[in-house]
Amino acid sequence: MTDLEGVGYGVSLGFGINATGEAVGRSYRAQTVPTAGCPRHTCVTHPADPFSWIAGSMTDLGTLGGTFSEARAVNRNGDIVGGSNSDAFLVHSGKMSNLGPGEALGIDDFGEIAGTRRRSPGPGLVADFLGAKR
Repeated sequence: MTDLEGVGYGVSLGFGINATGEAVGRSYRAQTVPTAGCPRHTCVTHPADPFSWIAGSMTDLGTLGGTFSEARAVNRNGDIVGGSNSDAFLVHSGKMSNLGPGEALGIDDFGEIAGTRRRSPGPGLVADFLGAKR
């Protein structure tokens, strides 16, 4: 077992790995930001960024904005999918693209992406989607 460490706070969660050993997931940053939910005091949380880990080197993939993002899957070609706040993303050749509302959960070696997409604003209104990356 290999400790992936992290991008700042030292805590990471792995969600996907491909046939070449590239792992992807979520890593928490060292700084804190205010968050809602504490009635008596100000709550804070550590923002999370998606990462790629290859042969001992972790790369922070960045976000589409906001404080919570995670990479969920990676294919043999190194294409990575996940979610950033409320939007699905694809990282292809090092560039993150917004796929729209929802979260991308898987990508095959042909670049077909599976995930969930909101049909309309509001909780619980989701639909499965399958689409090509390009």
